[in-house]
Amino acid sequence: MKEEIANDVAAWPVTPTGLPAPHLSGPPPYVDFDPLVSSGQLVPDSKLLGVRRLFRIASHNASFRRLCLTDERIVSPVRCILGNDLKLVQSMALLKPPGTGEKRWHQDQGVFRLTHPEKGSSCVVGWWIALDTADADNGCMHFHPGSQHKGIVHHMLPVPASATAHIHYSVAEAPPAEETVYVPLDPGDALLFDVACVHGTPANNSKRPRQALQMQYAPSDARPTRCPRGVAIDVVAEVGAIFDAQDCTPSEQRHVTPWFDCDADFRCTEPQFWSYRKAEATVCGRLFDAECI
Repeated sequence: MKEEIANDVAAWPVTPTGLPAPHLSGPPPYVDFDPLVSSGQLVPDSKLLGVRRLFRIASHNASFRRLCLTDERIVSPVRCILGNDLKLVQSMALLKPPGTGEKRWHQDQGVFRLTHPEKGSSCVVGWWIALDTADADNGCMHFHPGSQHKGIVHHMLPVPASATAHIHYSVAEAPPAEETVYVPLDPGDALLFDVACVHGTPANNSKRPRQALQMQYAPSDARPTRCPRGVAIDVVAEVGAIFDAQDCTPSEQRHVTPWFDCDADFRCTEPQFWSYRKAEATVCGRLFDAECI
């Protein structure tokens, strides 16, 4: 897997400073460079060491697609929790090179905002698979146990806003340190967790990379929840198709209701996050496609 990642990064034709901000023009690119690298604050020894993540790996790489959709070691435990009719909501390789920053406390459900008639907000589960040793020094996973029972808590963007602010979309109130735990992993170890649980990773303060795979699944009948303020905006997808709140049919442009928290200035953040809300693929025997939940 690490060789596949290195090959995909080497083949990516764009340099770090040539990338647009992910939320400004359609979905984030496949190879997403760390903002410290893109801004010139961090100069990596290689292109690979400047990459923050590979986004939607199942959509870009056949080996990762097989892993996410057909490997029973991955899919069977998820079926036991969520049932047989699943969709792959998101797949990523998280590279966290040496010297790169934290991923602040958040719920992945703070972005997905999916709900289910039986499971509520605990309807998305995620695998986090270590490709390197992951420990407290290089940014292993930290959790706030039990926080998933509180539902989706308030998230905010940093103020002032910036082109990389979406990276720091996080809970408005960080959990007390004494209530959190960290989970060191050896290469090949895996976590399966409720993505409504508040979690994060500190900065990589070591000289070692901390590569990991992350895949998240939901039942096919999970649906987005609506913004409690009921604010409506027009979202135009420049790349691919967007989803409709009612029937999830692709459309060039559609009037939708956003489901994300507003930022500190009460502006809706939906345009910055809409691409996260589209499921990548089915896992229940149907053809691989880009249907949305």
